[in-house]
Amino acid sequence: MKNKTFICLALIGYVFSHGGAAEAKPSKEYIDIQITPARNLQAEANNELRADAAELADLLNIRPVVEMLRTQQRSGKDMADAPKALQSARLMCLWRMFVASEEVRKVVAQINFDIAVNNVHLETLNNRKRLTNNLINTFNFTQNGVLGIVKNSLAIAAVYPIFRQEIAMTSFGMSGCLPVINMYAPNLIYRKTTDGANMLSHVTDPGFKPEYANQSYLWKYFNSPIPGKGSNEPRREIILKHWEALKGLSANNEKQRDLMDGTNEKTRLEGIKTVSQRIEILHDFKTHIEEFDGALFELHQAVTNVQAGEK
Repeated sequence: MKNKTFICLALIGYVFSHGGAAEAKPSKEYIDIQITPARNLQAEANNELRADAAELADLLNIRPVVEMLRTQQRSGKDMADAPKALQSARLMCLWRMFVASEEVRKVVAQINFDIAVNNVHLETLNNRKRLTNNLINTFNFTQNGVLGIVKNSLAIAAVYPIFRQEIAMTSFGMSGCLPVINMYAPNLIYRKTTDGANMLSHVTDPGFKPEYANQSYLWKYFNSPIPGKGSNEPRREIILKHWEALKGLSANNEKQRDLMDGTNEKTRLEGIKTVSQRIEILHDFKTHIEEFDGALFELHQAVTNVQAGEK
């Protein structure tokens, strides 16, 4: 009998902990990703642009001007002596880099806002979890004390011996069951929400396209393949597969996707696990956005920080 009880409790724990659904096996290729092209150290030694900076120069449509500026600077001539057309072209390069940088700042600020909102939701759910745990613990101690007093008072009066044992068995049974309930009850805590789409929809929603898509350098960047990777897979798809491998987020599961990116604005339920997972994925998304910013910095360095006379 004891063995059957233990097996039942173990099965209940397994079902609660796994949510009743099989998790997708992660693909090792996408667990750790880099969305910038690999560096070619030999090419850099020959004074060529870094691969990530060269890609952004092409993306911003300033590659020929960048090469002209680098040639001018390596020649040892001061930029003040450069032709006026080249100086104007240099300002145009810096302006486009500034616009791209501001776009990154805007997107990162929106992601940070989503992270802050979800941190508030997570704290609310965790407060409910702690309250539930405390109430169950309090109830357990209370029933144990009350039933113990009743049982012992009957023992003092030397009456109802069988009833006294039934009270004791009830108290012991509840003392055994309540801790188990306390372990899994927090998994049933959810919040109702009608929050709109968050920044994850830029990747997870296949139909998403910003109004300024034609003018967005960042949008073009994430919808283009990584140079030198040997694959035409756009960065958006790579990041989505990365989240699937890392956090089990399936793009083909519409319900799960809606919970993550909020594109379905109908009333829905989300628990601690969902909100925690969303926060982690938002942080990961911000990291990859900032890879673009790092490449932009390298391009800026290539245009402005080449020392005169450098060979």
